[in-house]
Amino acid sequence: MRILMGIVIGLLFAGTVFANDFVLKSTAFSNNENIPILYSCDGKDISPALAWDNAPANTKSFLLILSSPDWSTAFVNLWIVYNIPSTIKMLPEAANQNLPQGALMGTNYYYEATYRGPCPPDSSKHHYVFTIYALDTVLDLPEAAEVDDVLAKSSQHILKQTELTGIYSH
Repeated sequence: MRILMGIVIGLLFAGTVFANDFVLKSTAFSNNENIPILYSCDGKDISPALAWDNAPANTKSFLLILSSPDWSTAFVNLWIVYNIPSTIKMLPEAANQNLPQGALMGTNYYYEATYRGPCPPDSSKHHYVFTIYALDTVLDLPEAAEVDDVLAKSSQHILKQTELTGIYSH
């Protein structure tokens, strides 16, 4: 009986921990599923709706990076948004055209401070990783900061991070 009770309590605790995980989701696609053409260079090249939940209580801002690890030996960063206020829990579709007040876009792989959606350099399937970081600070950086500067300033301030991976091919 004690063993059974221990298992039940363990399962309840495990469910509670899982329910409190920092998560990133999209209504446009599920994790490890295909990203719709609308959000790519073959479509309107707008950002998909993204929502996150269960950030740490002492979060001061969020950092969002869209990257593709499949292009080369280095990650190709396609969208960098930093200083997303801690009160924001989602970005609607096409948020790249109207960010929340205070949020700034960094310079991407194309040397532009904008969203560049999935656009593989070949016809094979590529992974696109949206990573959101909960930070314990607001980054003291100007608009259009380089990704290396954003990562350097944020590295000691990451409370938690989570990601959502999509797949795209032409």
